[in-house]
Parts: sequence; C-alpha cells; structure tokens
Amino acid sequence: MNMWLMYLVLKLDNISGALIAFSVILGMVVIFGGLGLFALRDIHEDDEAFLKNILPKLFKIYKRVSIVTITIVCLAILVPTTKQMAAIYFVPKVINNKQVQKMPNKLVVLANSWMDEQIKSIKSK
Repeated sequence: MNMWLMYLVLKLDNISGALIAFSVILGMVVIFGGLGLFALRDIHEDDEAFLKNILPKLFKIYKRVSIVTITIVCLAILVPTTKQMAAIYFVPKVINNKQVQKMPNKLVVLANSWMDEQIKSIKSK
C-alpha cells in the first residue's frame, strides 16, 4: 500500500464531511434561489423583456446549480467512511493470506471460547 492511498483512506471522513457541508450550502442556495425565481416572476409579470430575456437565463443557472447539488449529495452518500474503506481494502487481504489460513487449531479454540464468554456476558445483561 503506498503512502498516498493510506493518506486518502485516513482522510475519507474529512472528505465526506466537506461534501456534506458543501451540499447543505448548495441546497440552501437551490431552495432560496427557487423561491427567488418565483418571486421575480410574480414581481415582473408585466415586464415582457424580463420574462423573455433575463428569467430564462436565471432559470438555466438555477438548473445547473441544482444538478451540481444533486451530484455532490450523491457523492457525499457514496463516499465510505475510514472504517468502511479499511474493511473493503484490508479484509480480503487478510482472508486470502496463506499464513492466516494456516492458523493453529489452539488459536481457533481460544478465539471461540472468548467469543462464547462475550456472548454469555451480553445475554446476562
């Protein structure tokens, strides 16, 4: 594993947080922008030049910002946390490791007995 990949895995939580913050800000811009467009349309209902020239351009900008917002929200949802990425990356490597597959039986018995004790303590609570 190279250093940059490790850095990226460790920073996934920060990247996800930044995407969420950015999507909240853009979401507010979309909501208030939409309300503003409706208000402008109602205010300038008699102004033909505004309705035919300026309002369509504003609506085009509004649509683009909406698409960017939806894209960033989807990215924020799909970016895994650091723990999830570590599981995605490391669990298959550990499972497919030949040394792990040749674990001594005593270690497996010890792990099973410890797990049984943990399950009993959880059930007793």
